[in-house]
Amino acid sequence: MYNKLLLKSIDFNKNNSSIDLQTIIGIMEGCYKNIGFSTFGYIFDNSNSYKSINQYNSANCIGMSIWVQQRLQKLNIISYLIPASIPKIYKMPKYLNISHVALFVPLKDNSYIIDCAFYFLSPIIVNLKMNKCISNIYSKKIYDVENHSDILEYNSISTINCELNKTNTDLKLNEYQIIPKNIYYCKCNYNNNLNDTWNYYLTNVINPDTAITSFFIKIKKNPFICCHKIDNNGIPICDYYIKFHDENISLKKNGITNIYEPNQFLNIISKDDDLYKKLEYHFSDNFTRFINTFYKNIN
Repeated sequence: MYNKLLLKSIDFNKNNSSIDLQTIIGIMEGCYKNIGFSTFGYIFDNSNSYKSINQYNSANCIGMSIWVQQRLQKLNIISYLIPASIPKIYKMPKYLNISHVALFVPLKDNSYIIDCAFYFLSPIIVNLKMNKCISNIYSKKIYDVENHSDILEYNSISTINCELNKTNTDLKLNEYQIIPKNIYYCKCNYNNNLNDTWNYYLTNVINPDTAITSFFIKIKKNPFICCHKIDNNGIPICDYYIKFHDENISLKKNGITNIYEPNQFLNIISKDDDLYKKLEYHFSDNFTRFINTFYKNIN
């Protein structure tokens, strides 16, 4: 179930020249528009993250980071997948300390940490020369429905506090995960919960699916997808959240969750053009196969 986390140091002297912050934010918005957060490809087809984003336009945190990385590559910008912990509010039993992946973009002056799976509205800006994070950032509570049209009145946007540190010794998190000495890391917390912290380690993880997806999908066995869209203020929101349960399927839309038997859900898809198009975009004709496979296997 668990595999050793393999890391490679990042040469901060071989950094990119520059990229405009708004370009980064635009790529992040593109990720939210085009890639759903999902485990379907991993569970049903044993996909890795590359295959999941290419075949199903959806993936976990690794795939979402890879999607951004690929867009940056087209601009000749080098970036690195980096390991991260998660706040306690997201942890589940049997998760290892490192159970998350984000993206690091080294630049000559200010570098960026991008985390689309935590729905950052902008990247964390890190200045290694000054040994600090330049400012705090904001993220969207993706499952919270926003009832305000004025972004200044939104209740679903959280402030994230950021602080740059460095490991003094090798950090043995568990028998599978060791963070070496002298690794920069960004310590974060939500502004409304100062004690629930998580870290982004500025070192390249070279086997993310083997080291993280492998246990993630065995713990979160019930496949799900969060389909996104962008609201009128450019903020990512959850369009549909679909999850397979042991005997039924839940569908959340506009904050309202309905429960269906599998055959009922297939009927709903056939009558709801918007839902049909969304599932067609992500899964083509595979979603019916997913339903038939999952509910046949558990009966």
